[in-house]
Amino acid sequence: MQKFKWRTLLAAAALLATQWMAPAASAQDSKSPDTPQQIIVDLSSLLYIIGETSGRSDEMELAQTNAAAQMQSLFDGIDDAKLVEPDSAGNTPLSQAAAHGYHELVATLLQSNAVRASIDARDTKGLSAWDHANLSLPRTALICNPSLMQNPFAFIPLMVTMPFYASEPDRYVLTRELLARAGATGNSDTARTFWLDKCEYQSESVRQRVTESDDLLEALTAENSDFFNAIFKRLEP
Repeated sequence: MQKFKWRTLLAAAALLATQWMAPAASAQDSKSPDTPQQIIVDLSSLLYIIGETSGRSDEMELAQTNAAAQMQSLFDGIDDAKLVEPDSAGNTPLSQAAAHGYHELVATLLQSNAVRASIDARDTKGLSAWDHANLSLPRTALICNPSLMQNPFAFIPLMVTMPFYASEPDRYVLTRELLARAGATGNSDTARTFWLDKCEYQSESVRQRVTESDDLLEALTAENSDFFNAIFKRLEP
């Protein structure tokens, strides 16, 4: 029953997408990526396209594997500085990949000495790759701000990519394990403070669980599961 309701919810989001969203560019329209950042952007766009069409998690996983191969192919022809170059918000490719739970891209990037040397780099919000993995915002955005459900331009992209984040094993756990093995330092404190400060519309139960938990990722994963289970229950006849 839960699987059926999940498909129903995704189908509704896909239907809304046809009414609200501009047509997405096809994969054939993209140029070959020549920077780590572009590979990550292209993967995000492709996951949206897959979510809007088939919604199949195995196709999404294959897209990530192919993106990791593209990332690997850059290593021989790119300066190390490009592998750690931050975007305008101070996010390195490693932080971007960690934030999206792209664990295969994280594993590939961590093969670089330059990436490992800057593993604790922080963006303009003061967050590192480790912090982004703990926040797991592409998966937990709706419990951070439930009002996003009323905004189709925010809600639809979150929903159609959810099969990628709902599949097992947990890609954020894998990402965090990779970062820890590569020497990332940190705990949940910085990410927890960010969550409590920025997620002003979170429910009291989420706030309490986040505040009391020793493991932010674990707490957010559990709350996210409770949130969607409540949606499924409301959909039952």
